[in-house]
Amino acid sequence: MLKRQLSVLIFSLGIIYSQNALATDWSSHSFLDPWGYPGGDTLSSNGTRTVIGGFDLDQDGAKEIIITDYFIYGVRLFEYDLENQVFEQKWRSPENLANRTAYANPRSVGVGDMDNDGKFEIYYPLSHAGEDDLQMGGWYYFEWDGVVGSDNYGETFSSRNTVEVDLCCPDPLSFTGTTEYVTSGIDIDGDGQHEHISAVRGNTAGTNRGTLIMSLIGDLYTDNGSVGFETWQNEYYIDISTHIGAYAGSPYQAIPADLDGDGTWEIVNHYWQNFCLFVIDVTGPDTYEVGSSTYGDGWWAATVPNDDVSIFGGAVGDINNDGDDEVCYVVYGDAGANEDQGNLMVLDYSSGDDVLANLQDHVSVVAENFGAFYGGIFDVDQNGYANIFGGLGGIKSAECTGGVPLDPDSYTISVIDDGTDRTPKTITITDSSGVLDTVVTLGSGVFASKVQAEFNGNAIDFDNDGKYEILVSHQGNHAKTTINYATWNGANYDTTSTLVQNERNWMIAVYEFDGDLVSVEPVNFIQPEDFTLGQNYPNPFNGRTVISFNIPVKNSVSLKIYNEMGQLIKTLINQEVISQGSHRVMWDGSNEKGQAVASGIYIYKLEWDKYSVSNQMSFLK
Repeated sequence: MLKRQLSVLIFSLGIIYSQNALATDWSSHSFLDPWGYPGGDTLSSNGTRTVIGGFDLDQDGAKEIIITDYFIYGVRLFEYDLENQVFEQKWRSPENLANRTAYANPRSVGVGDMDNDGKFEIYYPLSHAGEDDLQMGGWYYFEWDGVVGSDNYGETFSSRNTVEVDLCCPDPLSFTGTTEYVTSGIDIDGDGQHEHISAVRGNTAGTNRGTLIMSLIGDLYTDNGSVGFETWQNEYYIDISTHIGAYAGSPYQAIPADLDGDGTWEIVNHYWQNFCLFVIDVTGPDTYEVGSSTYGDGWWAATVPNDDVSIFGGAVGDINNDGDDEVCYVVYGDAGANEDQGNLMVLDYSSGDDVLANLQDHVSVVAENFGAFYGGIFDVDQNGYANIFGGLGGIKSAECTGGVPLDPDSYTISVIDDGTDRTPKTITITDSSGVLDTVVTLGSGVFASKVQAEFNGNAIDFDNDGKYEILVSHQGNHAKTTINYATWNGANYDTTSTLVQNERNWMIAVYEFDGDLVSVEPVNFIQPEDFTLGQNYPNPFNGRTVISFNIPVKNSVSLKIYNEMGQLIKTLINQEVISQGSHRVMWDGSNEKGQAVASGIYIYKLEWDKYSVSNQMSFLK
């Protein structure tokens, strides 16, 4: 009876929170539970720091996402299967690069076409953990092999870029790879070559810190392992200490924006030292200029005396439709301990302005209690005004409906998700002689770490229904809900505790503006371990045997028999599209020519995409 009461209670609370959490016209779809990942390839239990998506890197028409995963010191790529409405893992970074001893990284990931060959690379930083080739620090790039639909980015890296390590860190061990924001590859200076922009953040005091622009000479190849003829070069670098001096804190972001709407780029730089900002103007190929070193003119510490930061960086967009970009930041207070925490700050220039001057006059706080973590910018609700998103326990949106970016009165603020849809962390039921008292405590650690609203200026729409979406990574959630049941025995309370699964333990969620009633529906998530291959029966056998397998979604699969030397003996299924569910296939012990095979051990293997699972069987004559 108690178990049933608790089940009803948990179910009821879940319904209440899910209905109250989201704003009207928004729906949320969770599709990844970090604690539910089967097998030994376990996802980080603390959630994911970054998710990016909405692109189609292998050009097969199916959109992908990439998440960072502390557990493997790497990243995972998933592709959306529109027919089955699931995300399926297609690639993960190589296991041999996971041998890292310092810092949980990568914290961020980017995509770009650094060698301009039409094949995207995935790239992220790794800390330096030793002089072994696979432990060296730097930026690691993985190039797509160019085969449409392959999702193949290699079993080792294509190239390792150590320009930043060599620049920042006399001791390579001080390179930790703790980059919070990665700009996707962009031809920033119009020279026909994508540049890699990095906020150089050496972890050791005294190391070089600043903004670095790198580019590639040569070509990248899948699985090349940096043994080709490519060369990474330092195209431009400014050391923050020479420009700002005493306010030279930790670089957190260097983000491109067209601040004056002239069709060329500027780079807005943000540092953790009293929310320090300055601008680099890109004036031509490999040509960059900065303003004066005068406080308030060429640079500005926007939250003096408080030491604040936008911890995951800002976002760029034209929020008032005037043809030039604004940069929007949500402020993370100094350890969350001052009045700046949660402010929405906007940097805005206009056409004809000198983007290297009078910076203090172009920055303003436009809203309070807005968030604390990165939020993207895009007109997701398609009402003509860009949504500016901010994350913390929940998600908020701001729209510059009044048209003046630096005026707080121009903004309309709305709550997308108030954060109360989390399953309770603890439920304590006290039974005092039949009188029940229930106390519910919500989990307080979960937060929306990053909100992505677009990719390269294009809307995110995984299901192609014309309703735009945002992609949100979460950290700090809890896997279980603890239920405490205390019964009075006449002298004191006897307490028993039970753990139940937190059904809203999301690592990632997709929020869609759908114009309908609020609903919360799970989206299935498929991993390689969900494809299973049973033991053949009978085994051993001397006539016929049946092989069973199960696939979680309709997919193209092969089922093949090999001998112990790895030679193909018989193809039972050859790249056939098989429906979801359980299947059985008979093998009569013959080879491709119909001849009976010799007695011995044989391997049968289920193959799909780049993955396979196999078992052994014994054939006796």
